[in-house]
Amino acid sequence: SSCVSNFRGGRATCTAMATSLAQQLEAIRLSRGIVPYKERVRESFLYDARDAIRIEDSTVLDAALVGLEELAAKDEGLAAFAKHLEPSGHVSRDFMNQDQESELNKELTAFLMALGPHFMAPACHTIFEALIRRFQVHNHNVEAVLACVLPYHDTPLFARLMLILKFERHKRWYFLEHVRKTRVGLKRHDLSRAFAADTTLLEWLGDHVVTVARKLPRGNRPLLTTWSLLASEALLIKPGNADQILRVVLPAVQNLLKRPKAPDAWSAGVSVMMQLSIGAGQLADEVLDQFITQICRFTSATSVSESLTALTIMTQYQRMAQLPAAGVEALLDLPQLTGVMATLGRQGQLDLTNLQVLLVRGIFEVVAVDPESDLVSLGEACLEDLLTGAAGATCRPAVVGAVFDAFHALCRKAHTAGGELGPPHVLALMQRVLGKVQATEFAAFNQAYRTAMVASGSDSPLLKFVLASLDTGSAEDTDATMPVWEALNDSDDKVRLKAVKSAIGFLKQAAEGSHVDAIRLAVLDRLHDTSGKVRLKVLKSEELWMVVPPRISAPVIVQMIGRAVTAAAPRPADTPGGAGLVSAALSGATADAELTAAFTALKKIGEEDLAEVMSSSRAIWGFTLLASEAQDGGETPAAAAGLVEVLKRGWATGTAAGTPLTLIHDDPTGSGMAGTLWGAAALVDATAADLRTESSV
Repeated sequence: SSCVSNFRGGRATCTAMATSLAQQLEAIRLSRGIVPYKERVRESFLYDARDAIRIEDSTVLDAALVGLEELAAKDEGLAAFAKHLEPSGHVSRDFMNQDQESELNKELTAFLMALGPHFMAPACHTIFEALIRRFQVHNHNVEAVLACVLPYHDTPLFARLMLILKFERHKRWYFLEHVRKTRVGLKRHDLSRAFAADTTLLEWLGDHVVTVARKLPRGNRPLLTTWSLLASEALLIKPGNADQILRVVLPAVQNLLKRPKAPDAWSAGVSVMMQLSIGAGQLADEVLDQFITQICRFTSATSVSESLTALTIMTQYQRMAQLPAAGVEALLDLPQLTGVMATLGRQGQLDLTNLQVLLVRGIFEVVAVDPESDLVSLGEACLEDLLTGAAGATCRPAVVGAVFDAFHALCRKAHTAGGELGPPHVLALMQRVLGKVQATEFAAFNQAYRTAMVASGSDSPLLKFVLASLDTGSAEDTDATMPVWEALNDSDDKVRLKAVKSAIGFLKQAAEGSHVDAIRLAVLDRLHDTSGKVRLKVLKSEELWMVVPPRISAPVIVQMIGRAVTAAAPRPADTPGGAGLVSAALSGATADAELTAAFTALKKIGEEDLAEVMSSSRAIWGFTLLASEAQDGGETPAAAAGLVEVLKRGWATGTAAGTPLTLIHDDPTGSGMAGTLWGAAALVDATAADLRTESSV
């Protein structure tokens, strides 16, 4: 009885110890991810449970090596992973420390990444079977496996793999349980809904796509296609999550757009950016600028059509005032830019109007920066193609209007900033472009202009002026008409005189506040004409002096007076010198009509305006400095300075008795008149560009 009792107690103790040991072993198994032997018969990708247990590991590895050799013949990068399938030299995970296992997982992740494009090939299936048997990748490398097979989510192979993949430990993949239960692949709509609901999945996939683009020279087109679709459809499914979706998608897009040497990756980035432009609402200006610049900069010779299609879509769906300057510069460097635009226009599937209008604005902005830049000639060629319809005739009416608006805006901008009335090289560019258009198909251009003006309800004097024709009245010419702006520079004095009259007519049409900078520039330029009649006509134009700001008109008129005075002195003793000529002009007793007209024009400028312009410290010091250096006719610096002081006091008073002309007439230092005005003329001639800058001091 005692022995039986002791036996039973010992057996109870042994049973308790065995149970405790089993629990400890189970905990270790779970922590290490070791699958019980009795379940290993199920963990096969290729075979069912009854067959898998009877197939030796060596047989599986041999088949995998043959499969790897077959794939490596097409993709050389796979050969480097053969060591993981060799029969000898393998160390089980059970005997690895943490660092060794971590290194193994990195290598297996790279292996699975390289297998991604080949997953549907039978040779790849034997490799998967080997990786499952030897390394338990279905248990230890779940997301690396998913990244490899996700593009094939709707196939039976994907469903079969989900039966053994241990995704349940990764909560965000919960939706794959449905595949396991039904043993049917996952439809794309269901996959898109899952990714739209959890943006961490989109972020994970975007990171993987970028890694693949960086590490796999051949790329992975199925993966890129899947990512593009999921990123685009997420916005349609969850428009309320647009901000979060953009936050995780845009970094991947930005990275892919920098990879023109990986054309599939670059195209995927462009495609997603197009879809975001359509479905994400209005994007921030800095985002648009950044991505448009990247698309333009990294466009290759073979992807121009794709880039222009993307830019067309983006400019259609996004409100944009202009293209980024860096993007415009990159576009102008593409030799086939306008030709591809014309091809896209003929296909009739895209409306390039917005893109071409924005391109026109950008061209004027970038060519205005540096007259010596290659961009000037590139921009000129592009504008010519746009205006003649060589880049697509359907957009021409809008483009014509955009050209004049952009040119006019540039003049307005410079004027407002106190600078010149538009950079001269831009005006010259405009004249060259319009000259070429006139020579090729002016009638079509003129019609396009009229269409644009009717559509916009705008008919400004500037546009009328540029498009107006002039009857030259020359019997020798077979075509006795030419554009007014061209006639202003004709070699015939009569033609130029006619053109000045016509241009002044356009100034009369200009309402108060109208921006007529280009017309004004063209007419003012005729003050230097070789014909006295032309100069006189300009000087007598009240319309001109009413619209020209005093800071422009005063120096120009003083220049005219200075030339007339210095041309008149020295004279014989019995004729009036420079000062006498000025007196005669003021009293109307001179036969020099041009000088009289100049003083008359000067009178039309308000005294306060004159005081503001001519008595500014920069103008006074500039005049004094140059006048003191002018020694023609024996003028002295003291006389010049005295006159400046008189002018300064007279303009400051603003009284009728103290007008500039009266003070000049009464100036006791008349001998200094010619020198001072000569200095004014020299100042305008030599430093016109710097007249209102610190450097003129």
